[in-house]
This record gives sequence, C-alpha cells and structure tokens, in this order.
Amino acid sequence: MVSDAVAGLLLQVGRSWPADWQLPGLGEVPAGHPLSGEIGELREERWGSLPYFSHSRIHWITMAPSSYGLRTAISTLRSWILPSYGWEHPGGSILPPANADPSLAGLLQQISPGGYFRWLSPTPRCPQVIKKLGEMRALEQHRPPYADVRQSTLFELRHEFHLALVTGDRDSAQQVISQIDKRQLDTAVNTQFMRIRMHDQFREFASIVDFERLDDLLQMRMPGVIRNAVVRAFYWHFISPTDSKEQAEQVYDTAVHPRLAGLLCSCRKEDGPEVEALLRYQARYAATPTVELALSEQFADAMRRSDWRAMQRVGTAILLSAKQDISIDRQQLRDLLAKSLEHYASDEVRQVLVATAVPEVILPFENWPQFVLGLRQERWQQCQMFLDLPDRPQLKSSDVQQTEGFALAVTELFTEEHSSIAQAFVYRALSVIAEDVIADPEFPVSGLLLAYEVLFQVWAAQFRGSQKIQHRAVLLSLGQALLEEDAKHEGLIHDAIRGWWQARRTATMLPFLGDGLELLASSCSLSSEVQALWYDAAEVILASHLPRGEVESWRAIARRSGLDQKDVDAYLPLPELGTEEAEDPLQGSGLRRIAIVSLHERQARTAGEIIRKRTGAEVVIDDELTPGEQTELAKRSDLILFVWAAAKHAVFRAFDSVREKVVYIQGSGAASILRALERWAVERRP
Repeated sequence: MVSDAVAGLLLQVGRSWPADWQLPGLGEVPAGHPLSGEIGELREERWGSLPYFSHSRIHWITMAPSSYGLRTAISTLRSWILPSYGWEHPGGSILPPANADPSLAGLLQQISPGGYFRWLSPTPRCPQVIKKLGEMRALEQHRPPYADVRQSTLFELRHEFHLALVTGDRDSAQQVISQIDKRQLDTAVNTQFMRIRMHDQFREFASIVDFERLDDLLQMRMPGVIRNAVVRAFYWHFISPTDSKEQAEQVYDTAVHPRLAGLLCSCRKEDGPEVEALLRYQARYAATPTVELALSEQFADAMRRSDWRAMQRVGTAILLSAKQDISIDRQQLRDLLAKSLEHYASDEVRQVLVATAVPEVILPFENWPQFVLGLRQERWQQCQMFLDLPDRPQLKSSDVQQTEGFALAVTELFTEEHSSIAQAFVYRALSVIAEDVIADPEFPVSGLLLAYEVLFQVWAAQFRGSQKIQHRAVLLSLGQALLEEDAKHEGLIHDAIRGWWQARRTATMLPFLGDGLELLASSCSLSSEVQALWYDAAEVILASHLPRGEVESWRAIARRSGLDQKDVDAYLPLPELGTEEAEDPLQGSGLRRIAIVSLHERQARTAGEIIRKRTGAEVVIDDELTPGEQTELAKRSDLILFVWAAAKHAVFRAFDSVREKVVYIQGSGAASILRALERWAVERRP
C-alpha cells in the first residue's frame, strides 16, 4: 500500500532530519510538525515533497501518484519556491524511480510510479522554504473546488441544457438560457425556442400560452419538438379543463383556432394524443375542395407553411410520378427534399432520392447505428447533421430491433479506438444519448442493459469529479437502472462512486456521495466498502460544520450500512444544541402535510421519518406508476417534494393544478430530499 511505502520512505530520509523533526514512530505526525502538510498529502495519494539534509544543502524529492500530478507539482514549485529559494538539480531534475538509490527505488515506484522531481535548497534557507510550503498548502485549502473561470461555449451550454431537462433541474436550464442570451451566443429565436422547451418539460403550459413572443414565433419556421410543445400547452391549458364536448369545441373556436390554425396544418396525429385531439377540432373548419389541387400547388402550399412532412409526402409523389410537371424544376425539388431531411428524418424520402439518382446529395443519418458507422467511415458532415436534427428520431423501447441496434452502437461507440475528430463527436453525443435513454418513459429497459453499462462506465470516466449536479444525477440514474436490472453491477457502481469522490474530496461532493451510498446501502456484499467510504466522508462532514439535519441523514446512512450506533455516535456526533449548526430551518415552517413523490420507496421513507421528527408534519409517500389514491392525497399536501429522477411522467402530469406547491429534487437519496426541503424553508424565512 502507498501509506506503507510513505512510512518506509520517512524512515529512510528522516534519519537526516534535525533532532526536533524526528518522528516518534510510523503513526500520526505530531501537530505543528514542519512537514505535516507534505506528509499528509503523500499519505492521501497526492503530490508532496520530502527533504534529505546534507552538510551545506538540502536535497528535496517531490513525488506524485501520476504524471499529470507530477507536472502540476513542478509547476507549483516553480511558482512558489524555485528559483528564489532553491534550484533544480543540475544532474537532472526529473528521474524514473529505478534511477534512485536501491534502498529508495522500490518505495518511490509505489508512491510516484511516473517519476520524481529533484531540487536543492541551501540549509540556511530551510525556514523560508518550509514557510512557503506551508503557505502554499494553506492557500490550497481555501481554493474554491471549481475555480475554472473559462466561459462555457455554446455547445457546452447546450450540453448542460439537455442534462438539466433530463434531471429535472429547472434552475440550471433557466441559467443556461440566460447565459446564451446575455452573451448573444445564439439567435434570439433559438433561445425563445429553448424557453418553450423548458416550459413544456416542466408542464408550465400557461407560460407557453402567455409567452410574449409566441404570436411572432408562430409565423416562423418551427422545429417539430417546439411545434408539438405549443400544441400540448394549448390543449392542457384550454381544452383539458372543459367538462363537455360542446364546451371544448367552444373554447377551441374562441381561444385556440384563431392562434394555432396555421400551426396545426403542419401537425400530424402521430405527433401525440394532444395534437390528435386538436386536429379533430380543426377538421370542422376544413372545407371540402371542389377541385383537387395540382401536386405542384400542394408542394408550394406546404413550403409556405414550412410543413416539412407535407413537402416530403407531395415531393416524393412528384418524383415518382411518370407525369412531368413543367411548373416545378425536378432538380430543385430534389434539393428541397434533401434539405427537408435535416429537419425531419424519413427513410422513405431517402430511398426515393437514392432511387432517382440525386447527385452529390449529403443526407443525415437516421439512427445511432448509422451514426457509429459514419464515425468509422469519417463522414463528419453527416454525423454533425444527425446531432443537429431538430426532430431527431428518439429511441423507442418497444422496437426490439432498434433497441438491440442501439445497444450495439453504444458499445462500439465507447469501446473502440477512434480518431481525435471521432472522439470529439463521441463526447458531443454523450448528453444526447443520455437524454434519449433517461427521458424514455419506459426507462429502464432490460433490452438496453448492455448499453446502460457501457454508458455508465464512459460517463464515470468522462465526468469524474465534476461538481455539476446534472453530471452526477445522470450517473446515479444509470446506476439505479443497472441495480434494478441486475445486482451484479454493485461493484462497478461502487468503484465509480468512490472514484468520483476521491477525485474531489470536498464538502461540495458530499451530496453526491450521500446519494451514492444510499444507493449501495442495501448491498450486503459491499457493506465494508460502503462503511469505509462513510468513515472517509465523516472527516469532511465534521470539518465542514454541516447543519444538524444533514448530519442526521448521514447518521441514518451509517446505520443502514450496518454500522453500530456507538460507532456512529463516536465518529459523527450531532451538533451541540445552541450552536449555529444545531439550528433547524424546518422549525416553525407551519407545514402540516408534506408529500414525497418517488419510486425509490426506501430512500423516500428514510427522508420521511426524519422530516416527521423535525416538523411534526404528516408525511405522505407517493410511489405510484400512474396517478391513483396516493397521488390524490399528495396533491392535498402543503408541499410536494418531487424526486425527478425517480418518478414517472404520468404522475408528474397529475400535479399540473398544484404546480405552485411542487419542489423539484436533484438526486434521489434521502439527503437530497432533506436538503431541498431545508433550502425551501430558508428561502421563505422573513
């Protein structure tokens, strides 16, 4: 183990240290020891430096567990110490462990396998060097965990927007739109479309109906996903509340048709039940034509309405017709049909264009297997066109052939070697794939287990240590899906959660670790590993002075993982009454009934027990797949804690009439539920 290697190294180099620096043994370093910071870093498998004293100078060796860490160490030393207080070794500053003295080579190989850095300092300068090292470590302790001041690109912001919608993080979705608007990274129309999509995802239908620029947007070419969102909003806002067919027709005539008549001409009944319903009302306005319009006129009319699907239907009929229509140029028609595929994928149109020998027409891919094949063949333009499709075909769990092909595509996409350009496309595809997978109403689907496993591993490697709630929520959602389908994935999930935590072991990562440990707490085979992570987290919890409520949730996790109550009390005692941490923001909240909507019953009940003790309120758990008695009871609560990652969309729709009482939960564990409730209480304090 690395800690044993560090102990052995201290034994070797410590013999040269001054008498008052000598360590009493191989245990803990005494408080106030000049090298306590460096030794502590090495024991935690981070970079650090140790001295070896000679007659007139001090030989320093700097070690790190990786090559990247060693480069970081060298850069930091050159900023703080070198060359003002010392200098790099003239005989070569960076050496492999094998070049060291035989008594040290094996130890260095374990501590710093990528090499070590040698530098020197005059013995009289030792106090200054020690002071600088201490200041450097002190500043590092106060450095914010994410000090990246680089502004996100438009693609990165869109990536965050996708994930915010998937994980139910409305605030982040709104912030992304505001950033794009403020920095003018995209057109005003596109940001308005993003706002409509956000309102649709969170069932804020009144916001779409009353959207300030909606009437202007309705005159423009509109992607299918936005068009359907507008139609859904008008249906649920105006038609759904009506009590009879006659009343619905009257409301449609006065409130819907005057604004949506043109938009509905571009819709098809297969776009969804709400669209189909409004099309039935619109059909009452359709006059029976006395003369059938010519195909060219129908095509021109579809172009005026920006109805891509109508253009495709009529255009393919013209191309396949033996009769030549002199009023329309066939080559221009082919070009327009090829352009339509950038907005609405159609295998039928693709086949017609191929059959009629369209020269030099580049068509977007239609599905993920084709996308992967395009990466292998370096067809970058078509890959980009597929990712940019406004109406990109989504995965349908009911299609067995498609799901099997999707699983194979994801596996190949992330396990085979690709060029650097292909790797960039792979990264760009991550958020889109996550949205397709997790937003699927049938998620998780047993037929996609292999795809989930590969995506989980890639996500963990790509975003390990990320502070973004969406990145962490996607990982835990995939982990939950894997556990539901097959418990053998416990080890894989544990390793990913531990790696994420160790990459950035700070207080800001505690919510993620808490949700991860709750996910694994029921695993008997991993109880010791879960307990080890809990002990590690306890040190950060105590140093972070968390409020009493969060400490209680961590103590509950410990008990579920099998730890004895005495050990829990010893390692993580509750904050003493009268201290700031012991203040409970839920005291005096006035809540009489609180509902928790989550399919993860165990986590919800754990949170409910704590909430009941702290507030005295009745706690209702709603874990229904479709709205029923539990949902009706939850709607009558004073506050509804909706766990986005562990609830079905059908249940979410049931809360449309009480949306003002809904609080969205990021994550799915008891700690996440409690944290959201406390934040709600604090924000409403007078």
